[in-house]
Amino acid sequence: MGKFYFYVAFCIVITVISGCASISNKSVSYGVMPKNFKQIEADILEHLKRDLFDFDGMKNFSISATPRKCFWKKDGNNGFAFETIYGWCYTYELNSKNRFGGYTGIQQYLWRVHTEGTIASFMTFGSGFAD
Repeated sequence: MGKFYFYVAFCIVITVISGCASISNKSVSYGVMPKNFKQIEADILEHLKRDLFDFDGMKNFSISATPRKCFWKKDGNNGFAFETIYGWCYTYELNSKNRFGGYTGIQQYLWRVHTEGTIASFMTFGSGFAD
């Protein structure tokens, strides 16, 4: 009799867990692959001029010439649910100075391109390459 209750409890737990899983039928669209590399490079450099503490002290700057399909998470309306955004990412790296005047070492960043606009940021939780 004990085995019977174990199997019943096991089946209930499996049913509850599988009910929590969702299957998305949402079609994934990465948008059109960006083709104007010179414009992307100029946008990244303009961003870095505003963002870096010492832009002129930047070293070892390089950008991947070919974008890759990627995705990232964006906070939903209620702050708890995350929405997955699909687009194209360029990786770029640089070595820049911190506020103490020392170099931080080569750091890698993503430049995300989406139909809603360009987003520059670190690789964050819920981000990655699709291929």
